[in-house]
Amino acid sequence: MRTIRKDSDDVIREGIDWSDQLVSGETIADSEWTVGQGLTGGVAAYGSTYSDIDLSGGTVGNTYKVTNAITTSEGLSYTK
Repeated sequence: MRTIRKDSDDVIREGIDWSDQLVSGETIADSEWTVGQGLTGGVAAYGSTYSDIDLSGGTVGNTYKVTNAITTSEGLSYTK
């Protein structure tokens, strides 16, 4: 699990590169982010091998869980 530090006034973009889990030619067909209470998820996007989301809010010193679930072109599902 990664820990990200941000000021409560910052809007940051965080993402996941899924290329290490995808087989040759496989791509992301769908991506959904879940953002823990107290943090705000904004614009989310994905490409063939990555997914990202804009995050804002939160309280300095608190820890928040942010999860990305994808479905691939092969119908497989992964979550980080």
